[in-house]
Amino acid sequence: ILCHSISDNMIEDLKKVSPIRSPSFNTVQKFKNSKLPLSEIARRLNVDNIVSGSMLKVGNKLKVSMEMVSTHSGEVCWADVWEGSTKYTGTLNGQMISSILDNMDIEIPEHIKRYFTYEMTENAEANEIYLKGKQSLEYIQNHDKLNEAEGYFINAIKLDAQFVEAYAYLGMVYWWMAQYQKAENQLESALVLAKESFNEPGLATVYNFLGILYKRWKKYPKAIRNFEKS
Repeated sequence: ILCHSISDNMIEDLKKVSPIRSPSFNTVQKFKNSKLPLSEIARRLNVDNIVSGSMLKVGNKLKVSMEMVSTHSGEVCWADVWEGSTKYTGTLNGQMISSILDNMDIEIPEHIKRYFTYEMTENAEANEIYLKGKQSLEYIQNHDKLNEAEGYFINAIKLDAQFVEAYAYLGMVYWWMAQYQKAENQLESALVLAKESFNEPGLATVYNFLGILYKRWKKYPKAIRNFEKS
């Protein structure tokens, strides 16, 4: 679950850097354990380089190894290893992305860099439960999985009452359940917390989710205002 989350976050953060074109996590996942030649995977993804890696977790300690392979030459053009903690995956994420971009001689603005080291929570247990909730949302057609995700996010909030993203995703669970008032209540709670803590990445997430909610709820002026803020 943690490996899944780190990969997803890295891809989303790299997409914020304009010189980089990165396929979505779901698109990349289709080629997991693929036996296709690297050149064919690269052609289908329309990329020049492919980054792969492995992660070792012992207790709260993490060790991540990654390498970048040029799809033109087939040679490894970059490799690195990092050690960190499950409490600070945002910091680890920032180190990995910075190393990738340094290798590619890409400079990034400071306001974008802040997103790369953002810590959603310092409570490792709350974070792990939150990630289980997000994984359950990959099966939203299954109502039991939605109930499961709801339970995970509620428990994450019990462990960290300031966990903005847990409130936000709980709101989206209620959105998928078509319980729009409950969804709005959770997202408004997340919005207050994000504002009080000057949490810019969290604010962007909440405004985007509010836009999605109000669009489905046919409250279009509110949807537009929130999408603009995100």
